Amino acid sequence: MKCLITGGTGFLGKYIVNQMQQNGNEVFITTRHPQQNNHILADFERGILDLETNAGFTKESENNLIVIHAAGKAHSVPKSDAEQKSFYDINVEGTKLLLQKLETLQKLPKSMVFISSVSVYGRETGQDISESEPLNATEPYGKSKIESEKLILEWGRKYKVMIGIARLPLVAGKNPPGNLQSLISGIKSGRYFRIGNGKARKSMVWAADIASVLQVISEKGGIYNLTDGYHPTFEELEDGITSSLGLRQVKKISTFIATMAGIVGSILGNMTGKKMPIDRKTVAKITSPLTFSDLKAREEIGWRPSGVLGHINEMLL
Repeated sequence: MKCLITGGTGFLGKYIVNQMQQNGNEVFITTRHPQQNNHILADFERGILDLETNAGFTKESENNLIVIHAAGKAHSVPKSDAEQKSFYDINVEGTKLLLQKLETLQKLPKSMVFISSVSVYGRETGQDISESEPLNATEPYGKSKIESEKLILEWGRKYKVMIGIARLPLVAGKNPPGNLQSLISGIKSGRYFRIGNGKARKSMVWAADIASVLQVISEKGGIYNLTDGYHPTFEELEDGITSSLGLRQVKKISTFIATMAGIVGSILGNMTGKKMPIDRKTVAKITSPLTFSDLKAREEIGWRPSGVLGHINEMLL
């Protein structure tokens, strides 16, 4: 099979590329800095996707192309209108560009898998949230993922292309970015504090597990939450990281003190227009459970993930 992976040089993309190559596929990767024969120039923010000039990719072949669309602006809190707009430009307009370019190929893809997010549900608390939950995101990131999902599903119906969607929670892997990296860095520096008892559970998933199931999703289609099925607590993550690093357990502060600090942070944020390190929303997220059900994936595509807690040592590499 031939496989086109957008975002193939990113954190999750590298896992996907490695797995799809191990599966025996001929892999092509979109990147802003093409350096190899299987690289394709792409900059979705600037509306660039140059599928046409890669001879290996465009050569006539059977209808055996799998597309895995993993490129996009990652989940972050926009600090300006321009940053909010960038979610739309990269995630939505970038998806439109990809679909338009695929239509120009001699043969349409056999299937497409879109890497989406559980943020589409717009939930800040809840347990075992399933794929049937309404898509109520109001944040720019979640809204952009909803719109991208709709575009891809409509395109798949129109051209009879098999569509799969993987909705992901926090993704863990070697040297992870984002919130997990902030957690690790905070613990290493001694500046991290456990809020309350740390018992709130959050859905997570190991990056290699995601990569291992994408070809199956490409063959069967469907929309799936992918989690590790265990949903670690903050306490378990913190203790696992400190143990692996040979450090003392993290310091603790009460929920009451954290809540007061969050109120002050929110007030200062409103006054200055800047995101504070801690505010009411941050405290609420840390102290509230938020988990998603992966039962559908287990029953329909044989999803058997490993637990993220068992990969702590790898995560710290």
